Amino acid sequence: REEVAGGINSSSACSTDETNAKAELGKRWSKFSASSKKACVGESAIGGEQSYVELLTCLEMSAGGHFSGGQQ
Repeated sequence: REEVAGGINSSSACSTDETNAKAELGKRWSKFSASSKKACVGESAIGGEQSYVELLTCLEMSAGGHFSGGQQ
């Protein structure tokens, strides 16, 4: 296992990010257009396993970059 800044285990941090992204997608899924969903679902699977983080990022970018996270 590899550690990243702050002593957080990278696999643990990755798992947490995926869990958070999945929850965020569950809340916001209906707000994204069908064409964006189709394109981004395919793109998120490129290179192997699907990633909720990559899917959420793609959808946010296709919606004009209105990112979540409380920072504006």
